[in-house]
Parts: sequence; structure tokens; C-alpha cells
Amino acid sequence: MIKSLSKPVKIILILFSSIVVLALVAVTWSFVYCDTVAFCDSRPPMSSEMVATQLPIQYEYVIQDINVGRFDTAKQRLEYIIYHDPEYPGARERLAEVEKLLKLTPVP
Repeated sequence: MIKSLSKPVKIILILFSSIVVLALVAVTWSFVYCDTVAFCDSRPPMSSEMVATQLPIQYEYVIQDINVGRFDTAKQRLEYIIYHDPEYPGARERLAEVEKLLKLTPVP
């Protein structure tokens, strides 16, 4: 069927298919690139004041998580707190406690 087409039509088909392939490659590349690069994140970065107001709230959540046995979540919250404020009162001690609890708790 392609042999029966004229030369200009073949060229147009080749150009069109090339454009489609390039568009698919570009879209795929942009998804992969934006998944791995932070500047594609549409959220604005948190200011230090915003982080400072979040730390006490997160610490309260840590205590709630420990009380109901969500030790993994408590550990993640404590690591977040320590990352942003290594001297946060009680965070390192609670992290050690949570890590000890995680070792004692059987995983289903």
C-alpha cells in the first residue's frame, strides 16, 4: 500500500510520524525528569518560620502515634523534627525509644 503512494505523500507521512514520535519522547522525558527533579514540584518551599511552627505539632503527633502503636510513623516524624532542628527538646530521646520499640514489635 505504501508503495502506491506518491513521493510527496510519503515524505509527509514520514514527517508526521517523526513529529508524533518526538512528541511522545518529549512527554515521556518530561514526566521522568519532573519526578526526579525538585524544581518541578509546584509547592512553594516552606519558610523557616513555617517549619518552626510545624515542629511542635509534629511532636504532638509523635506522642499520639506512640500511644496507638504507629512506631514507623512516629519515627518518620521524629526524623523530620531532628532534620529541621537537631536540638529539639526530647526528640532524640523519643527517637531512641521508638527505635527500641520497633525492634521489640513483631512485624506481621
